[in-house]
Amino acid sequence: MPPNDWGARTMEETPLEHERRGKAARLRAAGIEPFPWSWPGRVRSGEVRRRAEALSPGATDPGPAVRVAGRLRALREHGRTAFADIEDADGALQLLLREDDMGGTEYRGWLRDLDPGDILGAEGLPSRSNRGEPSVRVGRLTLLAKAIAPPPEKFHGLKDAEERIRRRYLDLIASAESRERFSARSRIVYEIRRVLDEEGFQEVETPILTPVAGGASAEPFVTRSRYLDEDLSLRISIELYLKRLLVGGFERVYEIGRCFRNEDGDTTHNPEFTLLELYWAYADYEDMRALVERLYERLGRLAATLLPDRPEALAAARDFVPPFPQIDFVDALEGKMGLSGLMEASPEELGRLAREAGARLPPDASPGRCLDKLFEHYVEPTL
Repeated sequence: MPPNDWGARTMEETPLEHERRGKAARLRAAGIEPFPWSWPGRVRSGEVRRRAEALSPGATDPGPAVRVAGRLRALREHGRTAFADIEDADGALQLLLREDDMGGTEYRGWLRDLDPGDILGAEGLPSRSNRGEPSVRVGRLTLLAKAIAPPPEKFHGLKDAEERIRRRYLDLIASAESRERFSARSRIVYEIRRVLDEEGFQEVETPILTPVAGGASAEPFVTRSRYLDEDLSLRISIELYLKRLLVGGFERVYEIGRCFRNEDGDTTHNPEFTLLELYWAYADYEDMRALVERLYERLGRLAATLLPDRPEALAAARDFVPPFPQIDFVDALEGKMGLSGLMEASPEELGRLAREAGARLPPDASPGRCLDKLFEHYVEPTL
């Protein structure tokens, strides 16, 4: 197992892990709990940086003291002074450790027992280094969690795309951009709910385990309920239960939920995914089109606010302004294929055309599914 592998663990312990466990045991023997349960009164690094940036280089804020916490990224020793870089949700912050402030025994003990990946708590005064770096001049240092396995290299990270997806926690440790993407997604999902709530839709939760995985054309994951003594499927769509709610009297319903498809995956298709589905009584596709335009306009503006340095986010705010251009499905497809009469073609002919375009379809694929695959191949890349 590679020494920086935080993935699936085995019973075999690496020499580096053995060394770190020894440090944790030594700390505990000295009366320092390597996994304490709280650090009250913490402030985020962004607030500390703002206080420190108001100081002149080499100056220290007179008080009050602050308590910060974060993952140790790097530790640099320069005799009786050391610099520790920690990182929290706001970003990086430098800790200034001085033997004169902490005492010789404590100072040397921390330098001996700290490792990259440890979670630290520090109490001290905001300051600014001689080079102008916002810092905390530490009077008290506390270990909040001892890292037994070393983190991935900060400057190399995870190069393999599949590994980054399989071990998201490693990707998040190594990549601020990935953490930013997670935060943006959370805000976007919140904004979707906000828009639909404003439009009068009611959010619901429908079954994930279903007797029949209906509502879409895909291969389901199948399991068995011992209690019910019957086979069940993980849903591949939310459609059928939402429609039943309309039958029951609800007029505007939606769900943002997990769905599952036991099929091939790629960067745009995952076996497990989040689906937004909504239904609206007494409305037609024109009403739904206008609703989607309003929703995308809000999300485009939000994306530009959350990710102002990303060109695609700025493009979303610029392009998602109603009314959107409209194209005819069949006209666009026939134009790209250089054919006519697709709607009169037999299911067998449509299936042949779709397979020639690279689609993997069952022998009995419906005309609608064949047309969808053709549109996906010929038209979608040009939209």
